Amino acid sequence: MKTSIATLALGVIITFAVPTTAATLRFDGVSGQVIVGSSTLLKISDNTATWEAWIHPAEQGTAPSTIMSREGEYLFARLTNGNLGWAVANTSPGWVFSDTGVFFPLSAWMHVAFVYDGSNMRLYTNGLLATSQSATGNIGDAIAAQNDFRIGARQAIPSFFDGQLDEVRVWGVARSAADVAAWLNRPLAGSEAGLLAYYQFNEGFGSVTGDSTTNDLFGAFAGVVTWNRAFDTLPGPIPESVPATLVTSTNAVLNALVNTNRTRATNFFRWGPGSAALSFDGVDDEVIVPHDATLNSYPLTLTAWVRVEPGGNGGIMNKYAASANGWRMFVSAGRVRAVYFRDANNRLLGNTPGSSDVVTVPIDDGQWHHVAFTVDDTGGKVYLDGALSGNAPWLGTPGQATITSPVQIGWAGGGFLDGQIDDAAIWNAALSQSAISNLIAGGQTIGHAQYSNVVAHWSMDAGAGTILTDVNGHGHDGAFSGFPVWKAEARPVLTNQTPRQVVSGNNSALDLDGGNDYVDVPDGTWFGGNFTVEFKAYVRSYSSFSHFLDFGNGTNQDNVLIALGAGASGRIDLHFYSNNIPSVLSSPASIPRNEWVHLAVTLQGAQASLYLNGALWARGNMNIPRSVVRTNAFLGRSNWPTDPYADALMDDVRIWNTARTGEQIRQFIDQPAPTGDPTLLLNYRFNESSGMIAIDSRTTGSRNGTYVNGAGRLPESPVTAPLAGLGRGTVYHAQVVAESTNGVSRSGIQRFATLAPGSGTALEFDGINDHVTVTGISDVTGNEATVEFWMKANSLKEQAVFNLVELPPGTISLSQFRARLPRADGSISWDWGLTPSRTLAYTPPVPVVGAWHHFAFVSSVSGNYMRIFRNGVLEAQRSGADAVAFRRLTIGRYVDGATNSFDGELDEFRVWTVARTETQIQENLNNRLAGDEPGLTACFRMDEGSGPFLIDASVNARHGMLINGTAHVGSTAPVGVPVATTRLAASVGFGSATLNGSVNGDGTLPSRFWFEYGVNNLNRTNSIQSLSPGDAVEMVSATVIDLQGGVTHSFRLVAANDNGTNYGAIQTFFMPFPASGYALQFNGSNYVNLGASTLLKVTTALSVEAWIYPTGPGDASGGGIIVNKEGEYEFARFADGTLRWAVANSNPGWVFVNTGIIAPSNQWMHVAFTYYGGGFMKLYTNGVPASTNTATGNIGDAVPGMNELWIGARQGGG
Repeated sequence: MKTSIATLALGVIITFAVPTTAATLRFDGVSGQVIVGSSTLLKISDNTATWEAWIHPAEQGTAPSTIMSREGEYLFARLTNGNLGWAVANTSPGWVFSDTGVFFPLSAWMHVAFVYDGSNMRLYTNGLLATSQSATGNIGDAIAAQNDFRIGARQAIPSFFDGQLDEVRVWGVARSAADVAAWLNRPLAGSEAGLLAYYQFNEGFGSVTGDSTTNDLFGAFAGVVTWNRAFDTLPGPIPESVPATLVTSTNAVLNALVNTNRTRATNFFRWGPGSAALSFDGVDDEVIVPHDATLNSYPLTLTAWVRVEPGGNGGIMNKYAASANGWRMFVSAGRVRAVYFRDANNRLLGNTPGSSDVVTVPIDDGQWHHVAFTVDDTGGKVYLDGALSGNAPWLGTPGQATITSPVQIGWAGGGFLDGQIDDAAIWNAALSQSAISNLIAGGQTIGHAQYSNVVAHWSMDAGAGTILTDVNGHGHDGAFSGFPVWKAEARPVLTNQTPRQVVSGNNSALDLDGGNDYVDVPDGTWFGGNFTVEFKAYVRSYSSFSHFLDFGNGTNQDNVLIALGAGASGRIDLHFYSNNIPSVLSSPASIPRNEWVHLAVTLQGAQASLYLNGALWARGNMNIPRSVVRTNAFLGRSNWPTDPYADALMDDVRIWNTARTGEQIRQFIDQPAPTGDPTLLLNYRFNESSGMIAIDSRTTGSRNGTYVNGAGRLPESPVTAPLAGLGRGTVYHAQVVAESTNGVSRSGIQRFATLAPGSGTALEFDGINDHVTVTGISDVTGNEATVEFWMKANSLKEQAVFNLVELPPGTISLSQFRARLPRADGSISWDWGLTPSRTLAYTPPVPVVGAWHHFAFVSSVSGNYMRIFRNGVLEAQRSGADAVAFRRLTIGRYVDGATNSFDGELDEFRVWTVARTETQIQENLNNRLAGDEPGLTACFRMDEGSGPFLIDASVNARHGMLINGTAHVGSTAPVGVPVATTRLAASVGFGSATLNGSVNGDGTLPSRFWFEYGVNNLNRTNSIQSLSPGDAVEMVSATVIDLQGGVTHSFRLVAANDNGTNYGAIQTFFMPFPASGYALQFNGSNYVNLGASTLLKVTTALSVEAWIYPTGPGDASGGGIIVNKEGEYEFARFADGTLRWAVANSNPGWVFVNTGIIAPSNQWMHVAFTYYGGGFMKLYTNGVPASTNTATGNIGDAVPGMNELWIGARQGGG
C-alpha cells in the first residue's frame, strides 16, 4: 500500500512530514528472510486458519521457494515444478508437502490465500477458488524444537524465496471466499477478529518490518532482503501539495494535485500553525542540562522532533562520556543512531548488519521527523515517525547507567547537530509503540496517558532567551552554549482539517515502475543546435544511471540524455555525445525524492544550463550534438542495456529547437505550452484516456510515442480548499491527505504566511543554503546605483545579503556589487569584487543582530563616493566608485557554491539606477512604493506569502525564484508603521536625563511615540505624544527625572500608528552618583588642603577613588589634579583627557604614567586607582577594570619637605 502513515493496532493514524512511500520486500533466494520468532501467538492448535500473501517469484531454485512457515506446524511455498504447495502438521496428510497442481508463473504478481477448515485446504488465487484438497485434524507440531515463524524461508533447512512478497497475513480463522475476494486489494485495519499477524511492508527503509496488529510481532531481516519502493500491490493515491494562493492577512486557498492510482479517492487538507523550535548550527551550539540522578532513568525513553538538512549530522540528546557509561541518540550519515551503556561489558549495541548500534533510515531530508529511543530489559528500540525502525538486544546483563555527566541537547559523540529540535523529553518508562504514536498524534502534553513518567520535558515554546525550561516543573532547565537560535512557528502542528471532497478530473502523468516500462519516441534528428528539454518529474528511488530521457543510436552514439547519476546520489547528470565523445554536466545536489519538481535543460551555443523549478541549478560548456537522425529515442529507458529503467512519474515532456530563457521556462511551468509554437518539437502531456499511444499535442506534425511494457498513466486532479479567519502575520503549514480503499497517503508539507498589517510578509533564510535568484537585471548599468532593504539578522557569521554580478554564476569578477553583513566580527563590508581598495567596511555603533535595520548602499561615479546608510542615516563612506553593469541578482548568498548564506529575515528589497540621497532614503524607507518611481529597476515587497516565486513589483517585472526552502514569514519589519530610532541620551546628571530619538512616519497615518526606560527593566514610560502624518524624520526627546544614581539606565523609543508598533534599539547611560545632594566645584585654581597627617602616609598598598566631572583641561603642565600627596602619590586628568598617576616607588618612580583611559568632559565618572607594591597599578572606571600598569616597590617620599594631602591641586604647584 502506498502510504506515509503507520496504521497502529489501536487504529491510531500517525501523521508525519515525509512523502508518500510504497514498498514490497525483495528476497534474494540465497539467504534473505524475515525472522519473526517463536511467539506462541502464531501457534495454531485447532483446525481453522488462513494464510495470505501477494507473491512475485523471480527464479526457481533446486529447493521449494518458501513463502512463509512456522517450522513443523505450517508451510507454504512455490515448488520446484512451479506449482504452489503446502504442508501442515495435521492428522491427514500430515507434515508433508501437498502439490496443489496450480502453476504460478515467474515474474508475475498473484494473490494467494490458503484456507484450512479442518476438512479441506482451499487455495484461492487472485480471489478465485483454484483448488480444494482434503485435509483433516488439528494442527500440531512435527518439530517441537523449532518454532520460528519466518517469511521467505524455513528454519529447519535452506528453502529460500527468490522474488518479492507483500501483504503477508496470518489468521486464526477460516476466511470465507467472499472475505478473501473483498479484501485482497484492500489494506486491513489490523484489529480484525482472528487476525494474528499482518505485515504490510510499507516502511520502505530499515531492517525491521512492523506487525500492524495489536500483537506487535515485528520481523527482523536476515540475509539479503531489500526494499522495493517502486511498487506496491495495494497502490494508494498519490497526493502532491501545491503552494497556497490568494494569501491575505486572514485568508488563503490550499491547493493540491492527487493521482488517484485508478481508485476512487477523496481528499482533505490537514493544516495548522507551527511550533517554536531551537536551531543548532553544527559548529558549537548546544544546550547543557546539569546532571541529576533521575536523568539516568531505567527503563528509559528519549523522544524528540528533529529536522536535519541534507548531509547534516550531530547529537540529538546525549548523557555519555568516555567511561562506557550512559546513553546517546544522534544522527550520523543522515541516520538516527542510539546506544546505551552500563559499562564496557554490559551494553546495547545493534544487530543491524554493518553498524554498531541501533540505526534507522536516513532522515537528512529537511523534513521534520519524530524519533524515540526506548530501553528496558528486553533491549533497545528506535522508532521513526511512530514506526519501529531499529532494535538491538543487550550484550551482557541489562541494567541502569550511572553516568554523572550533564544532558547535552544538540551534541553527542558524533559532534554538534546541524538542524532543529523541538519538544524533547526523557521518560522513566519504555514507551510502547502505541504510546509513542499518541505523542505524535496528540502531542506531548499532560493529557498523555503516561505523562506522569516524564522526568524532563523541554517543549521549546519560549521562543526567546538563553535558558531552556523544563516545563513539567522538575527543574531540569538547560543553559545555552554557543548560540542556538529560536525558530518561531518552525515545526508543523496540523490540528485542523478541511471537509472531505471527492477527487475527479482527467489530467494524468506518465507512470514508470522501474521494471521495464518506457515510452518509445519516433525517430528524428531532434538535436543539432540550440535546444530546450523540459519535463516534470516525481522520482521514487535513486536508481544508479536510470534515464529520464535518452535519444541516440545505441551506446556512445550521438546520445543526448538526462539521467540520475552514479550510485544513490540522486544528482542529475546531462550527457551530450558528439562523434561518440561525451561531455557531462552534473547538478550540485540531489533531486528531491517523492516530490514533483520541474527540470529544464537548455543548450545555447556550447553553454548548457540545468534548471530546477525554473531556477538556474548548474551551467557549463558541453558538446554540441550532431545533426543526425536518432533511432533509439526513449523516455524512461537507457540506450545502455544494463542500466535500470526509471522509477518515476513524468509529465509535460517538451522539446524545443531553441534555448528558452529562465523567464520563459518559469512562465510555462504550470501552464500548457502554446501548441502552435513553431519552435516546439514535442509536447507529451500523457492525458489520453486509454490506449498505448502517447499523443504529441502540437497542432502540426505530431510525433506520437508508444507506451511499452506496461508504461501507463496515473490520473491527476487539482483540489482546493479555502481558509478564512486566519491569524494575521502567522505562519501556517498544510498537508493534503488522499484516501481510497487501498489506504491513506499524505503529501509533503507546504507552508504559507498570512500578511501582517502594514508590513505583509518577509523572507526567512536559514543560513545554510537558502537564497533567491533573479536573472535579467540587464539595465542596471551606468554610473549610479542604490540597493536598499530591511534586515533582521539572527547571528554573526560570514554571510552575504545580496550579490549583483556580471559574469556567469560561479565566477567572481570586479563587476559585482556585494554586501556582507553582519560579519563574524559585527562589521559590514560592501565589496566591488575582491580588491580591498574597492571595499567599504565599518562597524555600526550598535549591534545589528536580533532587530530590524534598514540599510542602503549607494554608489555614484559622478559624485565619486560609496556610502552606507543605516536606518536612513549616513554611517560610512569613502571616495571612489565604479560604473555598474549587472545581469544577475542573488539575495541571501554570495555566489553559487559558496557557503556564505544569510541567516535571518529580509523585507522590501529594492534596486535603483540612481544614487539616492539621505532625504530620499528617509522619506520612504518604511513606505510602500508604487513600483513606477523614476530609477526603480526592481522592487521586491516579499508579500507573496507562499510559493516559489519572488514577485518584482516594479514595471520591469523581473521575478525571482526561491531556492532550497527560503520561506515566507509574517513580517515584523517597520514597513507601514513609523520607524523609531533611539539616539544617545544627553544632559545626564543629578537624577535627570534627556532621552533622544527620531520618528519616521509612514507618510499616510498619524504617529504616536513615547519612551520606555528603567534600571533592570523598561518599567517606566513618559506620556504619549502625537505627530502629524508625514514621511520626514522628526527628532523627538523627553526629559525624565528622579533617576537612581550610581547605576546604568536603559531606554528605547517606541513609535506606533494604526498598522502597528515599532520599537527602537535599547540605549544605555550611566547615572553618576551622587544623583542628588552636593558636590565640590573646582575652578582650576582652588583646592582642598587636608594637611600632613601621618595617617595618610602609605607604603605597600594604596587605593584612591573619587567621582569626577571634568569641565576644563586643567593645568597645562601638571594636568588637572584629582588627589595629591606631594612626593608620595598623586592622580590627575591631563589636558588631553587621559587619566595618569605617579607614586614614589622603585619602578617607575616619581613620574607620571599615562593609563591611556579618557575621562570625558561634562560627564560624571567614577575612578579608582589601586596599587599593590608587588607588581601593578590598576585603574577602574565606573566599577569596571580599565587598565593595568606595571609598578613595583614600597612607596617612599621623593619630596620630604612637602607632605600635605590636597584635593584639586598639588602642594608643589599646578
